[in-house]
Amino acid sequence: MYCCSGFMPLGSTHDRITLWTAPGITLAAGVLGNSTTVALAVGSAYLFSGLMFSGDLDTCSRQYQRWLFLRWIWLPYRKWMRHRSFWSHGPIVGTAVRVLYLSLWAGGAGLLGAWLGSRLG
Repeated sequence: MYCCSGFMPLGSTHDRITLWTAPGITLAAGVLGNSTTVALAVGSAYLFSGLMFSGDLDTCSRQYQRWLFLRWIWLPYRKWMRHRSFWSHGPIVGTAVRVLYLSLWAGGAGLLGAWLGSRLG
C-alpha cells in the first residue's frame, strides 16, 4: 500500500532531537559506564530507536517510510492511534505502547518460527 506524497511540516522534529542529543547521551553513557564499548552500544541503540520508533509511526512519516518492506506491520498501529494523542506521543506511554506493539509482532513471529521448527525438525 503506497502511503503518501509528502511529509508533515514538523515531522523532522523527532529526528532533529535524536541527532542533536545523541552525542550527549553517548558521552554520558561512556562516562557512567567507564567504557567506550558501552558508549558506542548505548549511542547506537539511541540513534536506531530514535530514528525508527518515533511517535510519528502513526502517520505516513519518514520514520514509517524507513521500515521499507516491513512497514506493513505498522498499518494496524496507524489505524488505531490518533496522531499526537497521549497514547502515541506521550514521552513514556507512547514509547511503551510502540515497544509493546512491536513485541507482539516479534513474539508472534517467534512462536510461528518455533512451531515451524518443531514441524520440520
